[in-house]
Amino acid sequence: MGIALEHKTDPKIIELKKFHTVDAIYDINFNSVEEWRKLNPGKRVVGTFPVYVPGELIHAMGHLPINLYGGGEYISISHADAILGSFICSISKSTTELMMGNETFANRVDGFVFPFICDVARNLQGIFQRRFVAKKSYMLHFSQNFESSASVG
Repeated sequence: MGIALEHKTDPKIIELKKFHTVDAIYDINFNSVEEWRKLNPGKRVVGTFPVYVPGELIHAMGHLPINLYGGGEYISISHADAILGSFICSISKSTTELMMGNETFANRVDGFVFPFICDVARNLQGIFQRRFVAKKSYMLHFSQNFESSASVG
């Protein structure tokens, strides 16, 4: 969470930071995102789940993709329980909690791209689209061909 991307040709983009403490990795307020935003006015911060979203494309457009792993043990789930079932995975539930219960986080992310990795992620896009109208929310679905000779069997 909160790792800025390296880009040597543009001095306005923060160089890759290697975090040295667990607290810096689990920064649920995304302080390094705020640093990036100050250096890149007019650019967007796009939250993504950590699989099947080509963050390189978001970065190529000049925006900052950030992988969302939820809040882990650093937050308690109270708001998200009201709209998500008890069986929902912790990443989806705590990411929703961050949006609903952490105004600092909610203000630092401009939109979301949810991959079609499971029913929860697919439906979370719709929930975010309805609940957080000011934020853009997209569902990304890449077709898969398990019969292809190139696929791992």
